[in-house]
Amino acid sequence: RENSISLHYWPATEDGYHLDVPKCVDLVEQTSPNMVILGKSLFLFPEPVKQIAEVCRAKNIPLLYDGAHVLGLILGGQFQNPFEEGAHFINGSTHKTFPGPQRGVILGNMASEQEMKWWTSVDRGVMPGSSSSHHLHTLPGMLIAIREMAQFGREYAAQTVANAKALGQALTDEGVNVEAKEFGFTESHQLAIKVTNFGIAKDIARSLADQNNIITNYNMLPGDKDAKNPTGLRIGVQEMTRYGMKAGEMGELAALMKAGLQGKIVKDEVIKLRSRFTDVHFA
Repeated sequence: RENSISLHYWPATEDGYHLDVPKCVDLVEQTSPNMVILGKSLFLFPEPVKQIAEVCRAKNIPLLYDGAHVLGLILGGQFQNPFEEGAHFINGSTHKTFPGPQRGVILGNMASEQEMKWWTSVDRGVMPGSSSSHHLHTLPGMLIAIREMAQFGREYAAQTVANAKALGQALTDEGVNVEAKEFGFTESHQLAIKVTNFGIAKDIARSLADQNNIITNYNMLPGDKDAKNPTGLRIGVQEMTRYGMKAGEMGELAALMKAGLQGKIVKDEVIKLRSRFTDVHFA
């Protein structure tokens, strides 16, 4: 239809957490899309940027890497480097693993004259186009976050990933069904847990927040068909890491989460744990 966008979805491997690289390359070869996008909101493992970028550059197709959730890990050198692997663009949020105010960035890695034309379109789209959002009062906070990441970013990102892995193992030890165990649970700040043995994911997420001060979000997992009835929870550890928690505290947190999943009220214990960590680290 006129003004519509034709979408093609990446084929995944059987586990659902990785892309099937040969099939993805074939898809780009066969469809020659106007743009290729990599990245996820449930982002546990790096994407096959290098392999897909090779065909994109050969066919002059822009490759956008959605780094909204993992920008801080990329800049901290603890995830993949999409530009080194051939991506043309990275878009990112500055308030997720990058610990700054709520803003967004678009980064470019163009070399040829044709590629620079893409950047001109992006630049005009941001200002004076549809995406302009000045909010100058957020810039001092952004400057502080940039300087913090320049000095402490590698240490912060490494501890974030270590904490996520530690929490994955600790939850597993508590009998919680953590996804992607065979791959080490995660290579990012996130974990995915399947909670159908405890109840309905949406109800559990609300209960954890309302009754126990534990914030998660209900999330579809590989194999889920109904977005209104997902089977999983998504957890991120970057804020806990920012306040100084390490692997030992992940064990304490896992025990409290297990209790909350079982319907127990552990809010007081959660508050006590959190009250031990009130200073911002990596700053």
